[in-house]
Amino acid sequence: MDPLTHIVAGAAIGELVLGKKIGRKALLFGAIAGDLPDVDVIVTAYLKDDLMEILIHRSYTHAILPIFVASFILAGICYLFFRKTTTYWSWYLLWIAGMLSHILLDSLTTYGTRWFLPFSNYLVGFNSISIIDPLYTLPFLFMMVYALCLKRKNPNRRKWVWRSICISSAYLALGFVIKNYMHNKFEEELKTQNIEFTNLKT
Repeated sequence: MDPLTHIVAGAAIGELVLGKKIGRKALLFGAIAGDLPDVDVIVTAYLKDDLMEILIHRSYTHAILPIFVASFILAGICYLFFRKTTTYWSWYLLWIAGMLSHILLDSLTTYGTRWFLPFSNYLVGFNSISIIDPLYTLPFLFMMVYALCLKRKNPNRRKWVWRSICISSAYLALGFVIKNYMHNKFEEELKTQNIEFTNLKT
């Protein structure tokens, strides 16, 4: 997924988790959380080896265990600065939800992510959406912008954030259903034509 998509998703999560308590700062921290797992591009930017770049990107910074640990640390830092406004666990929820949204979205693309490092190198990739998909990102973005134009105490603000998440999630679910339908169709047709295969990727 592109950075804009991760930022929008993270901002939506930040608004829902802490928007009422810390205002627009929740959007900022949510956006950072949503895009933070891509911090590994700082390392890969200096590599001249394409293979190493592929192996490093979407590895440990996109794995579940490191994200859980990082969320504890980042939540603690934020709690020290904003102790009077909210609880430690509210901060933890913002960071963990924001970063998990990142690796979930990335796992829906063709590249996938290694969720289970350091225990397994298994690549989780559902291949149900493109790396960049305007039909997913733009409606999500427009609804979030509209929600943020509303005043903080306006009850419709949270409703629009929820709508943006629900509609974008429905689009992802539709893509997943269509992908699996086509996969099964191809598999059936190959078997009908007696074409042997060891692996099928759609």
